[in-house]
Amino acid sequence: MGKEITFSKKDTLRLKGIAICMMLFHHLFGFPDRIPYKMIDISFIGGDLSYFLASFSKLCVMIYVFLGGYGNYYTFYHCTNISETSRCLVDKIKKLYLNYWKVFLIFIPLLYILKYYVVDIGVFIKGFIGISHMYNNEWWFFFPYVLVLCFYAVGFKIFFIRKGFWIEFVMLFVLGGCWEKVGLILESSVSSTIILVIISGLNFLPAFLCGSFFAKYNFLSKIKNMLRRCKLFCLSTVMGVFVLMWIRYNFGDGYDWIMAAVFVILILPITLMKESNLINKILVKLGSQSMSMWLIHTFFCYQFFQNEIYFTRIPIVIFFVLLIVSYASSVVIGKLWRELNKPVEKIRMKVREIN
Repeated sequence: MGKEITFSKKDTLRLKGIAICMMLFHHLFGFPDRIPYKMIDISFIGGDLSYFLASFSKLCVMIYVFLGGYGNYYTFYHCTNISETSRCLVDKIKKLYLNYWKVFLIFIPLLYILKYYVVDIGVFIKGFIGISHMYNNEWWFFFPYVLVLCFYAVGFKIFFIRKGFWIEFVMLFVLGGCWEKVGLILESSVSSTIILVIISGLNFLPAFLCGSFFAKYNFLSKIKNMLRRCKLFCLSTVMGVFVLMWIRYNFGDGYDWIMAAVFVILILPITLMKESNLINKILVKLGSQSMSMWLIHTFFCYQFFQNEIYFTRIPIVIFFVLLIVSYASSVVIGKLWRELNKPVEKIRMKVREIN
């Protein structure tokens, strides 16, 4: 039978690599009113194929949340008291904000220099904290994700500790089903920006808990081992993804928190590729840069170089152009950030030596 294999951190990066590709495709072709040229496209279900695929690719948001829940289960499981939980939460939030700020502090001043916006200190501070996404509408995801991480840390033991599989399973589906209806009612009746942001954070909670549920019972590792023994997993993956697309197209995105988990299962064969496989290497690299790429890419396709990005009018070419530009920018910014932090690291090392 061979040695049992596990779902590793590299597997998470591979799936994040797929998710960031979906995000770029969604933002490129999911909003026809933002596209400056008529695309050379294939007609599909009464519209363009690129639009159909871009609409489905919105699922990337819940895929990220699901994977976040999966990884954070292991982080908070080992916290034995409030002090440890608080320290882990602060470390997680600090890491998120450092990734956010290294892009914010480069691109937002550029927007002012190029006169996209008039300097407004209040808006700048809100943007810096993450509660306003006026500079980049696609940053709406950041602060709700920070909030869901806080909700999760506070309620972790309430949901997961000393409960059986079926109790947690029922709780998860009741929460997901009820919140879908409650959330829609609240969003339509509330005008406060802060409350709407909190509601957005709660919208992510079912997908986050679903990822943790999978982690607790080691489902992804078990499924990987089952797939290893299946000779037709490639065919089943392709068919399964098409069925999921059809379901989402006909029933909407109301249950994306479930569909994200199903999609992850369907594309799990990707994680069985050899380490030396070129696609595997590319996905790992994209996954490692996925957060910065998410924060960066819409500046190119919506603001700075929109006409140049869409110039060829061929969707697949446009996608690869944005993918390469976003990845390269992320790598450069990461290197610049590390260079700027070298003096700080030296000071930290000296302080440690003194202590």
